Amino acid sequence: MDAMGAPRGSQVVIVAKTGNNGGDGFALARHLHLLGYSPRVAYCGDRTKARRETDAGINLTVIERSGLTIADAPDASVLAALLKQWGDAVLIVDCLYGTGLASTLRPEGVALIEVLNACPLPKIACDLPSGLDCDTGAPLGAAVRAVRTVTFVARKKGFDAPLSRQYTGLVDVVPIGCPEQSWAHATQLCDPFK
Repeated sequence: MDAMGAPRGSQVVIVAKTGNNGGDGFALARHLHLLGYSPRVAYCGDRTKARRETDAGINLTVIERSGLTIADAPDASVLAALLKQWGDAVLIVDCLYGTGLASTLRPEGVALIEVLNACPLPKIACDLPSGLDCDTGAPLGAAVRAVRTVTFVARKKGFDAPLSRQYTGLVDVVPIGCPEQSWAHATQLCDPFK
């Protein structure tokens, strides 16, 4: 066991789309693999249409070339079948929609979230639960019910809304990019006065 609470080699499912939140999920898959876990990515969309010049597209290409498990889930029924097939996983990481979601979800987005919520595996939300308005804390048609949310840089305003807790679970605020201790170490190494 390690800090994640699961033995190395455990299966972790990452459910992602094409946007920045999906890109975070693709980068997470790479890091989990390097830490000794077995990530499986459910790509909700058409990978042949992914914009490869974006950060998300670049990270998608990297995990494809790394040989990590990626399965296409073009709709909710395929996602449901994948999650059932991958029932030996220890958790699901929700990377479908991020802070860029500004309007009510279309029916296909609601269906994806309903599939995630129906799955008995615990869910961790990346930055915020998919479908949750980051400013109001209200669902935009539907929202993932996470046991924990790992959000970047600062708490989202909507997390303080009383009803948002049923979607966010516990909230951890983490830096994005290089950890602070790495910067401190790098500056010590480069200090010309030492």
